[in-house]
Amino acid sequence: MEIGSPMASMYMLGFKDHYSSHEYVTFSWRGYVSFVRNFWAEHAPDSDDEISPEKVTIGKNQSGVFIANSAVDDYRYRPLVYENVSLYEWIQCYTKKARTNKE
Repeated sequence: MEIGSPMASMYMLGFKDHYSSHEYVTFSWRGYVSFVRNFWAEHAPDSDDEISPEKVTIGKNQSGVFIANSAVDDYRYRPLVYENVSLYEWIQCYTKKARTNKE
């Protein structure tokens, strides 16, 4: 397979190899589905479903404190201002960024 020099240089510089009019969000449903299944398994007396634990990423902030990062918890414990935002809208608009020391 041959690749032209413009394509090879774009690849080496980390540029995209295509153009799109939209930005797409990568989203994993596994955590949300697992949470809902666990909820129903706990509240249904005749349920035989296995409860699988949610995978949580653990990070360390600038103060050295360990913090659990979970997309499910970010939605569940969102501020009251966003109480009426559906999960679909949350996924579309949700971004996560670190707060500055002043905040």
